[in-house]
Amino acid sequence: MEAQLRSSNASLEQKGQERTYEITRANQELESFATSISHDQRAPLRAIDGFSLKLVLLDLRLPRVDGLEVLRRTRADARTCLLPVVVLTCSQEESDLVRAYDLGANSYLVKPVESEAFMKSVAELGLYWMLLNKVPGETR
Repeated sequence: MEAQLRSSNASLEQKGQERTYEITRANQELESFATSISHDQRAPLRAIDGFSLKLVLLDLRLPRVDGLEVLRRTRADARTCLLPVVVLTCSQEESDLVRAYDLGANSYLVKPVESEAFMKSVAELGLYWMLLNKVPGETR
């Protein structure tokens, strides 16, 4: 019985180390991403020329640009049509939610008001989309 417990503990410890390595790797990937804020509707499409995008966090309420139009253009372009788009916005309007999903959003989240909660949400989003989510053609 004692030998079984030791073996089980060793197995759990190994799995824990592997998971820690995966999370560390994902955090390093997240830290290496260039972050840019743009009010240009073409920004997500331009961004792929210089970077390998893995995720778009899109706010619907931006000055001078409609986030839903950015989403429509992102889905219409062959280079970005499969790119995961998470709408992260303050809008709780049902019409925005329905329209975002109609246009191909992968997820719709209402931003937490508190900055600490917002930062935690973004970090958790990044871990999910960069570590757990599988996309076509990806090998991990």
